[in-house]
Amino acid sequence: MGSEVHVKRSAFVVAVSVAALVPWLGFGASDAGATTTTTVVVGPSELISTPPTGPGQFVAIDNGDGSGSVGLVAGPGVPPLGVGSLQLSTTGTGSHWTVYNYDWMGTPLSALTTLGYSTFTTSSTTDPALQIEIDPGNTTGTDAGVTYSTLNFEPYLNGTVTPGTWQDWNVLNGKVWGTHLTGAPMSSPVTWSEFLALYPNATVKYGLGVNVGSGWSTPMTGNVDALSVGTAAGTTTYNFEPVDQGHLPFASVGAGTEVAGSSGCQSTPEGCTVTASGWSRSLHLGKGTFTSSLSIDWAAATSNGAGGYCAPASGTSTIVAANGAELDEIVAGTVCEVGPTGSNVPHVFNGTYAVVGGTGRFANATGEGSVVANDDGQGNEIYSETGSLTE
Repeated sequence: MGSEVHVKRSAFVVAVSVAALVPWLGFGASDAGATTTTTVVVGPSELISTPPTGPGQFVAIDNGDGSGSVGLVAGPGVPPLGVGSLQLSTTGTGSHWTVYNYDWMGTPLSALTTLGYSTFTTSSTTDPALQIEIDPGNTTGTDAGVTYSTLNFEPYLNGTVTPGTWQDWNVLNGKVWGTHLTGAPMSSPVTWSEFLALYPNATVKYGLGVNVGSGWSTPMTGNVDALSVGTAAGTTTYNFEPVDQGHLPFASVGAGTEVAGSSGCQSTPEGCTVTASGWSRSLHLGKGTFTSSLSIDWAAATSNGAGGYCAPASGTSTIVAANGAELDEIVAGTVCEVGPTGSNVPHVFNGTYAVVGGTGRFANATGEGSVVANDDGQGNEIYSETGSLTE
C-alpha cells in the first residue's frame, strides 16, 4: 500500500549538504510561524528520496541494509487526521529507516512550544521514535565543541507502548537522549527541561522526523500521523495521506460488523456470502457509512501456507457520504484465513475495487484502486481503500 522509497543514507549525506539546503532555508524556521495553526498534507509527491526543494517535504533515508520499507497508507484503523498515515517497517537487525523534514532548520530548541506526534505499532516494545538532528550549541562546559547530535524521544521510555491502537506523545513533557554527548543525556534519558538546562543554545541543525530500526531484532510495522511542531509564532501539523491532494485521488477507511449468510460460513464447501456495515471516513465524501456484500467460493480454496485456506471472493460495496450521496463499487480478490483453519478464526481480504457510479454528485463516477479488509473472527471488520476517483 502506498509508495515506497529506498535510498542509502551514505549516498544521501553527500547529496544533502548545507549548500543544497540554503536556497530554501527561508521556507523553514523563519516562515514556519503563521499566527494560526497550519495543517500540511503530506502525500506521495512530498515523500521523497532526494534532497528537499521546498517546505512540507519528507525525505526517507535508508540507514540500514535496504530491508524494511517506508510508505504512505490508508489507516491503520482511524488515524488522528484524515484517512492515512506514514508507515515504516523493519524485518530484522539490519533494517533502519529515518524520515526527516527540513522546515525547522535553525530553530532554537528553547523556542519550541509544541512538539508531538501519534503512533500505531504492531509491537509491544518498539514504536517509531521522534528524532531531531541538532547542534548542541555549547561553547563552554558540557560537551563544548560538539556540533552534531541526534536527539531521540522513544515512546517505550515515556510510557506503555500498546500495539494495535493510536497513541499520542508529547515530546516536551517527556524524556530524551542524544548521541555523541557525554553524561546523563547519552547514558540515561533526561527530561526536555533538563536537556535545555544542559544545552540552552541547542538548535535544529538539519532534519526533524521519525525513525525505526537500528538493531531491532523483532520485525515490526509502525505508523505515524499528526506530527506537530510549533513556536510562539505558530504551529504546523503534518497530516500524512496515501494520495496527493488536488488530483481527485481516493482513500477510505471504516469499521463495522459482519453477518455470515449461513452457519459455519468459513467451512461451508459451497461458499457463502458475508455482509458488513458500519461507519466510514473518505476523501471527497467525509464521514459517513458503508455496506458491503462479499461472496466467498470456498469450493475453490487453496492453502494459505499456514494450515488454513484462501478462497476467491467478489461482491459489492457502497459508501454513503454525510449528505446521503452514494458511491457504488464492485470488489474482487482473495479471502484468507489467518493461520490454521477453524471456526471463527480471523480472515483478511486483499483485492481491488472499481467505482461504477452512485447517486447525487457520484452518479457518473468512475475509479479504481486496492482494498484490504480484516475481520477478527468475532464479527468485527476494519477496511481501507486507496486509489482514484473521477466524478
